[in-house]
Amino acid sequence: PDEPSNRPTTDNTSTENNNTSEDDTDDAVDTNLGSNSSDDTSNAPGNSGNSNAGGNSSNGSDDAPGNSGNSNAGGNSGNGNNNDVVSETGANGSLNLGAGWGAWSVPGVASVQASGLVVTAVSVNVPADMVAMRSTSGRWTFNSNGQFSGSGTAGNLTALGIGFDVNLNSGNVSNGSFNATVGNGAESWSMSFSGSVSGASATMSNFSSGISGSMSGAFTGSNGFVAGFALTNAAGSALGGLGVLQGTPQ
Repeated sequence: PDEPSNRPTTDNTSTENNNTSEDDTDDAVDTNLGSNSSDDTSNAPGNSGNSNAGGNSSNGSDDAPGNSGNSNAGGNSGNGNNNDVVSETGANGSLNLGAGWGAWSVPGVASVQASGLVVTAVSVNVPADMVAMRSTSGRWTFNSNGQFSGSGTAGNLTALGIGFDVNLNSGNVSNGSFNATVGNGAESWSMSFSGSVSGASATMSNFSSGISGSMSGAFTGSNGFVAGFALTNAAGSALGGLGVLQGTPQ
């Protein structure tokens, strides 16, 4: 099959390793996650850099390696919504996908970068005020608000529901649920998870149903959360993207 024209590329901008936490009053927009990002000026193959200013991500379009692609005017960016998704196994054994795999966005809200099955950066346009959120309530419930972007082996992400409870005082994430439909019903995903909060970001773990990979996110605004995920299931299919959640104090 023909190679997709919108191949994932490597940004020249780099992220620092393991910079998952931020102060309650930190004005920084990017939350860097995972260990695949690079802190020198030339990223190794498979590493991804920060998303563009304002939290918008960009995909390459026949650019030379290392050059970032053509994000659209007005801050909108390509999110790889193309049904011609090709899966293949790279030299390191990790699943790589074409058609924009590794960069997804909800314009004006957030963007996610992933390398292989590791979420390397989650960027939000409006950072959360964690002090204000804790003063409202130490315990919150978050659920998907209908905004998402993603793609996988079976096609585009067509439905997404993520939910969890969180204790902002202890940092404990519990009762996590993830449900997704890919390719207009071609594939369904469902799992439970838990996690932990550090600063204004959270890392999810303990995935059920034979699903592995990574899911991380950042709190945004006064009651929002953006979850980025790069997953594979027991059948070897991959799914990546992001979802926007809205919180309700308990």
